[in-house]
Parts: sequence; structure tokens; C-alpha cells
Amino acid sequence: MGACFWSDTIIKVDYATIPEELHKTVKKIASNIPSNGITEKELVKKIRKRKNSVFKSLRILLRNGYIVRTGRGVKNSPFKYKVKE
Repeated sequence: MGACFWSDTIIKVDYATIPEELHKTVKKIASNIPSNGITEKELVKKIRKRKNSVFKSLRILLRNGYIVRTGRGVKNSPFKYKVKE
């Protein structure tokens, strides 16, 4: 279990549930999600990781309840991710 920092929040991530090859990507995502949220496209650009790794990591964090997703995933309403309150 490791601690990831989002803004003022510390979230404990159970790395046993995350494939080892995604650990670094999850850590980068964790330290780069602002409190008002971020889109997938913005996140890929910001952390400079492969899209596939970012998308897989986001889905794992979402499925495990560490983050929430808003938006419809279309052009004028992209998915936006932020820390679960």
C-alpha cells in the first residue's frame, strides 16, 4: 500500500490491485489531478506517458474508487477526472 498525494488529500492506493507496469503512471496521475478535474487529453499531455497506459491507469483508479469521472465522453462534454470527495 502506498500513499499518493492529490492537492491537500492523501489517498492510500493498494498497489497489489494494480499491474506493476502501471505503478509509475498511477503515481504520476495521482500527483497531477487538480481539485477541479482534468480531461484524459490534458492528462496525457501533462504527464507525458503513453495514452494506453494513462487510460488503463485511470480506469483502474476509477474502478477502485480513488477518482470520479464526470462528463459524457463526447466532443463538447469530455470525460473529466477528479479526486473522489
